[in-house]
Amino acid sequence: MTLTPNQQEAVEYDGSAVFINACPGSGKTRVVIEKVLHLLRIGVEPDKILCLTFSNSAAAEMRTRLKKTEGGDRVAMLTIHSMLAKDVTRRGGSIIDDDEAATLVDKHCGGTKEEYYEFADAVERLDVLVLARVMLSGTWYDNFIRETSRRMVVSFACLMYRYKSYIPAYIASFHGGCVDYLIVDEAQDLSSVQIDVIRQIDCKQLMLVGDLDQTVFQWRHANPQEVMEFTAKFHHISLGENHRSDRAIVSKAAKLIENNKNRIYKPLIATSTQEGSVDIIKCRNEFHEAEVAVDFVKKGGGILYRNNRQSYPIERELLRKRIPYKKLIGTDFFRRAEVKGVMAYFRAVANPRDYEAVERALRWPARGIGPKKTAALMAEYKQLSVKVINDSIFEPMRRAMQNINAVVGLIQELNLKDKLEEKRVENLNRLSEMYGMCANLEEFVSMAALNDSTERRDAKITISTMHRAKGTEYDSVAVVGLNADVIPSPRSENKEEERRLLYVAMTRARHRLLLSHTITSLVWPHGNRSEFLNEI
Repeated sequence: MTLTPNQQEAVEYDGSAVFINACPGSGKTRVVIEKVLHLLRIGVEPDKILCLTFSNSAAAEMRTRLKKTEGGDRVAMLTIHSMLAKDVTRRGGSIIDDDEAATLVDKHCGGTKEEYYEFADAVERLDVLVLARVMLSGTWYDNFIRETSRRMVVSFACLMYRYKSYIPAYIASFHGGCVDYLIVDEAQDLSSVQIDVIRQIDCKQLMLVGDLDQTVFQWRHANPQEVMEFTAKFHHISLGENHRSDRAIVSKAAKLIENNKNRIYKPLIATSTQEGSVDIIKCRNEFHEAEVAVDFVKKGGGILYRNNRQSYPIERELLRKRIPYKKLIGTDFFRRAEVKGVMAYFRAVANPRDYEAVERALRWPARGIGPKKTAALMAEYKQLSVKVINDSIFEPMRRAMQNINAVVGLIQELNLKDKLEEKRVENLNRLSEMYGMCANLEEFVSMAALNDSTERRDAKITISTMHRAKGTEYDSVAVVGLNADVIPSPRSENKEEERRLLYVAMTRARHRLLLSHTITSLVWPHGNRSEFLNEI
């Protein structure tokens, strides 16, 4: 397949700085790959090319494509974090995530987790006032630097904070002292500090590729306004031709996103000769909506929703109809330690011979029972009832089951609000909502077990949050839960980002798109459809 004129211009452009403004389905990944291949063909050495992207999965995909070409396997394709980490790992050190670093500050450095997270947040935003206060206050930060140096570890936040020392070391070690061509993909997701990292890399040509209409990670400090300011004097090339979606879908998506003011305009054009379809459906409640959505994509497709709480009715319907599906997830909700811990109690009550669940419940939350004592108690339990296990597991569960919501009851019985971090308690609150939607204990346990193993090879249907769906595409897409209290989210102060999120969801569809909302809800206090549907 030949390149379009605009794609060809992007590949062959030889000026010092260019921004490729690429709409969904415009072939931007192909443009990045073709750009690298073009540079190799004209004699640029592989180690003089550096490609940066937003996620490890995107970097891995590009590396896989480049490996098939001569010299392509020697081109650096990295995330910004992994680039900076190269010098740390080369010297025998390792990287720890910010949760591990916060725990280290809390337990060994005389500070609190909140103080570390405030520091990490300030790093991404390049908030010099907060950073100056942290530096001047000393104590925990100085202790943290000493402790991490002793352990030969560097946290994500410190990696970004000290980037000016890591960049020269990386380029000297892996690029012979200089980079000639720097290509940055998914530029719309860059934070303030990441933009400054890019500014520090001297090169003959800087190419940024992205779509500010798809900036949906401002809660992770993506800064579209700063990207616009950074690229204001760049040469701009628009890739506005959508080769993925049919005309009706592109037309509706364009109508939606045109309501955003904080964007770089580009024409959105469908190259498809097919009209396609966009249907807006009003449903009675989430369970009726799930029936409609599953029926819509039954031959294959994606079902997308604003947040994870909306997935249960969809999954319940798929399981009821015995339709294999897969769920795009980050850290699987049902594999989180606190969720597995609470579910172990429910599994043990549902099936006292589920020994793995009994043992997990015995060990969580920690009771000061070591591995040897646990093994001895479990050996005895398998022969007969054991008082320690009854008192620790079954008696708290018996009392919890008297609560109108047994998950809420167990949280109280085990005093988990005082024992767990706030975000882990929030996960258990979400679990309690799922319990409230189930008919009985057995259905709740079954739902959790099936959720924990939904990655089916024979699955034709994928379900996902709108955030997770970025980068995917399907013949048919159902976007559910488009109600006023769901999207725009009442927790978000950025309506334009919420609109971009729906835009991303809509443009996952190739041929058929369903947009649905409900009249009533078992979870959300609403009955009105999202204002975004009125814009379409």
